[in-house]
Amino acid sequence: MINKFKHNTKIKVIAILSAMALWMYVMLAVDPQESKLIENIPVHITNTAELEDRGFVIYPDEEITADVTVTGQLSKVKSLNKDKIYVYGEIKKPIEGNNDMYLKVNVSETVDNTVLRSPVAMVNLERVVKKDKAIKVNIEGAKKDDISEVKLEKNKVKVSGPRSMVNKVKNVEAELNVETGKDNFTRNLKLVPIDENGEKVEDVVLSTYYVKADVEMYKQKTVPIKFNIKEDTEDIKSYDVSTKEVVIKGKKEAIEAVGSIETELIDLSELEDSNEIKVNLIVPDGVNTEFSTITVSKKPKELANKSFTFSADEIELRKSEDVEGEENTIISPNEIRVDVEYDSDLGEVKKSDIKLYLDLTQQSVTDSKYVIKYESNFNFKNVKITPN
Repeated sequence: MINKFKHNTKIKVIAILSAMALWMYVMLAVDPQESKLIENIPVHITNTAELEDRGFVIYPDEEITADVTVTGQLSKVKSLNKDKIYVYGEIKKPIEGNNDMYLKVNVSETVDNTVLRSPVAMVNLERVVKKDKAIKVNIEGAKKDDISEVKLEKNKVKVSGPRSMVNKVKNVEAELNVETGKDNFTRNLKLVPIDENGEKVEDVVLSTYYVKADVEMYKQKTVPIKFNIKEDTEDIKSYDVSTKEVVIKGKKEAIEAVGSIETELIDLSELEDSNEIKVNLIVPDGVNTEFSTITVSKKPKELANKSFTFSADEIELRKSEDVEGEENTIISPNEIRVDVEYDSDLGEVKKSDIKLYLDLTQQSVTDSKYVIKYESNFNFKNVKITPN
């Protein structure tokens, strides 16, 4: 019997058609009950306008969602999604901080029952506050040190928003970048709320986002340096100075009043123990200089040069008593040239001031030659003996 059923195709087809007909009967005639969980449905707060009128704001403004289980006829439930379900609530007796909001549900289709997974949503409210914050201008660029003054059309701006965020605002900053130019100018600067760490504060509103700035540049000119020397008999021309001019900066009135910059009293006797001394400039109020000190130093002494020619007979032979063979010493070539370099203030150098000699005790072992040496009461900078 079982084997016959396995091979009877007609019986198989009849069984399948009977099952389909029974399923269609149940769906169309009976329409059974079905439950469906729909998640992450946006929650709408119905009295936001009232909250704003009472000075509240929802913060942080994050999306509130709810999960709803819907029960009803299968034909109705199966097509439901979160776009067809409206979840809402009202915040009654609002306070600053956490508020309980009881939720309700409306469904676009006719269903038997709706159940919220959580019938209460937590909503945080903050008071909307306004505070005046000072405007701070940050000056950058190659010409930032040439700016005399920045005048803003206003020095404060109102910052509004959730209390916690407004309290984070330390000041409102503007960036002023000046790379070139020397004339005064006007520029609109963008304002940004900044916290104590220098970071931008989000979720606040400024009463204005730009401020007009009138920028005044320093006037500049080059003036001579006036050297005040302690000794009346001394002249600065006898010394080297690092510079004789200086660039001054300042407001127009202050710059026009300055014809030169004086030094503090210079005691040139200090150069007896030092090669150079630092001297401060006396800078008037309201004037800036590119440097505040100069250097005074001794001038290098002028060097003199002379050449002398010595014959072999003019070279002294020096030896110890135990050294023999002076009579066999031959000096070649016959002419010796001596070039000397010395400070010109030492006076005139004569040939007689130089004595050449050979030290026969210091003969070269390899080639039996001697080095020509010299003696003099003069302190030469350089001496060249050819040949030596």
